[in-house]
Amino acid sequence: MKKLTALVLALAMLFALAACGGSGSTTAEAPAADQGETAAQAPAENAPQQAVAADEIENPVAAEGDPVMGGEITVYWQEFYNNYDPSLADNRNYALWYERLWSPDWEQSRDEYDWSSEYVTMDNMTGQLAESWEVADDYTSMTVHLRDDVKFQKLADEYDYYGGRNLTAADVAWSYNRLLGLEGAEQASAEQNWESKLPMLESCEVVDDTTIIFHFKEASEPAINDFMIAGVCIAGPEWDELSSEQQSDWHYACGTGPFMVVDYVADSYMKFVKNPDYYMYDENGNQLPYLDGLTMVIIPDTANRVAQFVSGSIDILGWGNDVVNASEKQQIRDSLSDDQYLEFTYVTNPCGIFLKQCYEPFQDKNVRIAIQKAIDTETITTQYYGLDASEFDLFGIWSNSTNWSSVDQWDDELKDEFKYDPDAAKQLLADAGYPDGFEFTVVLFAMMDVDLYTLVAEQLAQVGIKMNIETVPVPPEMQAVGMDFTDPRCIPGTVCLYNLSGGIQNYASFGNNNNGALEDPVIDDLATRLLNATTMDEQTEIALEEDLYVAQQHYTIQCGPCERVNSFISGRVGGYSGERLWKNWNVTTILTNIWVNG
Repeated sequence: MKKLTALVLALAMLFALAACGGSGSTTAEAPAADQGETAAQAPAENAPQQAVAADEIENPVAAEGDPVMGGEITVYWQEFYNNYDPSLADNRNYALWYERLWSPDWEQSRDEYDWSSEYVTMDNMTGQLAESWEVADDYTSMTVHLRDDVKFQKLADEYDYYGGRNLTAADVAWSYNRLLGLEGAEQASAEQNWESKLPMLESCEVVDDTTIIFHFKEASEPAINDFMIAGVCIAGPEWDELSSEQQSDWHYACGTGPFMVVDYVADSYMKFVKNPDYYMYDENGNQLPYLDGLTMVIIPDTANRVAQFVSGSIDILGWGNDVVNASEKQQIRDSLSDDQYLEFTYVTNPCGIFLKQCYEPFQDKNVRIAIQKAIDTETITTQYYGLDASEFDLFGIWSNSTNWSSVDQWDDELKDEFKYDPDAAKQLLADAGYPDGFEFTVVLFAMMDVDLYTLVAEQLAQVGIKMNIETVPVPPEMQAVGMDFTDPRCIPGTVCLYNLSGGIQNYASFGNNNNGALEDPVIDDLATRLLNATTMDEQTEIALEEDLYVAQQHYTIQCGPCERVNSFISGRVGGYSGERLWKNWNVTTILTNIWVNG
């Protein structure tokens, strides 16, 4: 009944477009080369070799086992960005050669950071290129000490432009300065809006080859947090000396990371080998990464994805959204024995609708409550998604996994406003002056879960509300409708956001993703206070207040539970405990720390 599509990824990325630049440039899969050719060009081991459990694991614990050196794996990949500039933010596969000052802490308990959501703070980070750092007591500066053993990758002679030299603090300053046009640097033309990502940075002071001091415009602990998790790729000024043709050639892709690109066919596959000069070692003295190499492959056809995973041609099959449908998941389970694969289940965003507040009848709070009460979220949870009714969670703005969720503070009256009650919905509509209901339109990206919104429309029709559904072929068309306040049509909206900037951008009148056309002085005040918070505790307090307020106002309609998506991992992969590979800040660390068994 349910089409499992790219909904979660599409929404999560689309509503962060302005803030995340390249992270949302595409959600539909690009055309790929013939997959028979891909499999032949990028072969993988065909048979799993070590027994592992095959149960679904909601919150996996760290994997056990002794690392094995060598071997290669093949990873399903959904998209390649044909852009090699270090100004990339959401680098994903580019994270294999570009690195950052900080990365998620692989040794941290999965109870503290489970690697499956976008919610990450500086407390979850550890040094990558940064060996240590000190923050000034007044938060106006941060001194970072770099590792002294980091070298740029040594490319083939005809392409080598770093010469395998050491990374220096001057490279770090160059990397940040060009993103913002600081210190006379020519500002990079980037997909990411770095001014919104790094508004706190004033200047970079190079002390010596391994020491740099970042100076900030504001005295703010949250600004330090945002700076550390911003994800700036570090490269060097030699990049600017390349021609535009060289910069668009994968042969010149170079950084300090654990893997090096050795072959690439656009929209088909990208092959990597281990960086022989990588600086990281495990506690037993083994040089990381454990793998000798890996290949990322794009496979548009879901049946082909299943066939290649079952045959052993793919070792990791997963993404931010479901990449195979429910029947194909079952085909994998039926085709493989329990010792041949691991299956992991992730909780992602629930679906919703942004209601444009500049149009009647959405300006009336009772109408918004009526819409919510007309949607049978329990039936959608149990019959459409096949989940237990208890797996439906309520949300304000932010995910319950963050420090900013206010759900445990909600009173019974507010919770009741989310309960299915068509009779109460009809009465609310009548009291608001719409006894016969009204009509409105929602515009969807065509690859989204149209079936779900069709079901919602059927339920709304029972109380007299006619919700028309239109589809557009590409995500930017949908986003353009949302940001055109002269257009009364609405678009889908996620609840369950993972970052504070998303809440500001989506709900403040000055937000660049304000698809609900909100002009609410209360939210604007909360958003301004969030931006001006000077401590993490103050920020959390304000965010909780905003989360509760938005829930009370019902600015976004929740259509169902959080989606569950699955990843399938071959039994030949060791050291993997369910970390969600597709997240851009996870890629480097995960693929550096897993191995091939047998």
